[in-house]
Amino acid sequence: MKRKGPRQLPRAGRAPGKLPLMWMSFADPDKPDGQQFLGVVILRARDVKEGIVLAHRLKINPGGEVQTVELPPDCPIPEDYMGRLLTREDTQRLDVEMRKRLS
Repeated sequence: MKRKGPRQLPRAGRAPGKLPLMWMSFADPDKPDGQQFLGVVILRARDVKEGIVLAHRLKINPGGEVQTVELPPDCPIPEDYMGRLLTREDTQRLDVEMRKRLS
């Protein structure tokens, strides 16, 4: 039986069967200072490429450049912050909530 492409190996610390969280920060460096931030998307995906494609399919990819950080699958991000385009104010509220949860 032939395989279709490379096999994905589990990464250290990844819970079996649970996809990692992708924190994707979008920016446009060509915009004026103070307007470069386009938003953040947090969702579950196997890897960065899948996360970007999924954000596009969900129509929450604002364009520009993206920087992505993989978070642990059990990171306690509240569900209402996932799967949508977050504003700067949303990310500030999330920061406050996460600090409370983790302290």
